Amino acid sequence: MSGAIVRRFRADEWRVYRDLRLGALAESPDAFGSTLAHEDGRPEAHWRERLAAGVASVGDCPVVAIQRRAPVGLAWGRFDEDDDEGIHVFQMWVAPEARQGGIGRALLDAVVSWAARTERGWLELEVACDNGPARRLYERAGFVARGGPGALREGSDLRSQVMRLDLQSVRPATTAERYAPFPEAFPELRGEGLLLRALSEVDLPRWVERLSDTAAASLAGDPIEDPDRVAAEGLAHHRAAFRTCTGLRWAIVPEGEPAAVGSIGFVGLDPVARAAEVGVAIGRRHWRRGLATRAGRLVLGYGFGPLALRRVEAVVLPENAGSLALLDHFGFAEAPCPEDRAVNGRADSRLFTLGRDAWLD
Repeated sequence: MSGAIVRRFRADEWRVYRDLRLGALAESPDAFGSTLAHEDGRPEAHWRERLAAGVASVGDCPVVAIQRRAPVGLAWGRFDEDDDEGIHVFQMWVAPEARQGGIGRALLDAVVSWAARTERGWLELEVACDNGPARRLYERAGFVARGGPGALREGSDLRSQVMRLDLQSVRPATTAERYAPFPEAFPELRGEGLLLRALSEVDLPRWVERLSDTAAASLAGDPIEDPDRVAAEGLAHHRAAFRTCTGLRWAIVPEGEPAAVGSIGFVGLDPVARAAEVGVAIGRRHWRRGLATRAGRLVLGYGFGPLALRRVEAVVLPENAGSLALLDHFGFAEAPCPEDRAVNGRADSRLFTLGRDAWLD
């Protein structure tokens, strides 16, 4: 796939989403039901709210393709509001300079894999009748024409064809062979003198305490203004990630402790690549107790075991000596860090990766 990465949008990437969407409407005006004239000029709040709502919703799957540090494509899956059997694909587009490299199929696969994990029966899209390459892409992915051509949009002479994929046809491979499984109920992990459980409101006071420690919070790249708001938003974010099958974040509770001393977990779970990013944060007064190492063993064991991950990654800042030592302890190897993975845009961010085979060795 020409070195491209396809992943879920993050809520803070509204500018990337806006620019891709407007770029698609400008470059391919005859491919979409909407138009540049209709979308251009919308206020910043519109783009922020549209993407934030989609990222948080269990019924939406907005994905972006990144190639050589630049966003080059997008697609959006969304539940049908009138038929609880249906899901639609909208806004599918790849920039001209990135075409013919498999990125379109990777975007489509990401939406298909998400859709196949739901209980819905079909995935549907529309393609312009004169867009031969796109139609062939969808046919190779198993979509078939449904009915005859219709108007691309009201008042237009352009024609489009509805195509549908039977999700049952892809589920056997999804659940048993191709895609990473995801738990229906949040998994509790026990061992190493720890309980790892779902984060909850009882953990907010210590979360706020950690965020209020400027030096400690900065090591993780966390924002430090208004820690109460940031902690509450963080809890909502992690709950949404679990609902949308894109992340798991555990509270770290040592034996004998009344509350969590930190948290650890996976974000950006890619069920096709079976990859995720791991992160850990522990309050300063609980450092140097081996908590991150013990929690890390539990979480990595779960990731490479029941979650069936093939690769786990971590991005850290160079001044975070504790995290660097932890990654070295577990055998992570350093790799080039793409710009879109950098912590708060910092060019000196460092990316590390650990494969399943290395973990099992």
